[in-house]
Amino acid sequence: MIALEVALNGEKLTTAGAEDLCVLSGIVTASGNLGKLTKRPPHGGTDLYLQVGGLTSRAEGLKKENLVWVEQRKVKPGDEISIKLIQANNANPPVPSIFGDLE
Repeated sequence: MIALEVALNGEKLTTAGAEDLCVLSGIVTASGNLGKLTKRPPHGGTDLYLQVGGLTSRAEGLKKENLVWVEQRKVKPGDEISIKLIQANNANPPVPSIFGDLE
């Protein structure tokens, strides 16, 4: 299976993957006041997050699910995030998520 090895500041967070996935993503999101010319958002701050998740594609009659391995973990400037795309025989199980079943 295709999987993602994810580390933050040299510490391995997870190997994300599953045999029934059709989407697998590692996302770093920066929002809010990101530069000196940014019009200040209402809350006036900056949000920086790392998230790792996926979407299953299962046989007909089985529920599709959003899976999460890293759920909006706060990061900060200077953090080193490593996401390596690998071929793997196994991966870490996803964490319980608020997303759950899609059908």
